[in-house]
Amino acid sequence: MYDVILILVDGTEERKQVKKSPDWQDIKKWVNGYIQSVPHFNKFEGRRCTAYVNEEAKLYPARFPLNEQATKLWLEVLGKGPFIYKPELFGHMVVIMKAKK
Repeated sequence: MYDVILILVDGTEERKQVKKSPDWQDIKKWVNGYIQSVPHFNKFEGRRCTAYVNEEAKLYPARFPLNEQATKLWLEVLGKGPFIYKPELFGHMVVIMKAKK
């Protein structure tokens, strides 16, 4: 079993459990486009995870607005920097991790 958490651009979360690890087609559907893993986003709620966003979302901010909640969560993992780029996530983010036993 896997826990899937969608962090939507309006700051809300949708949670579900799935029996098998989601494949790229599932992830693509959740983020509305081509997928990209979020660098260094490897912990959520104290558990190991992988996070994904739409890789083209930053190019189309009218369609995929800044996801302030996802960006905040990412910065908690990244720390204070310094950064060579401005850490911002656009569009929905999906977090996937093994379900608790």
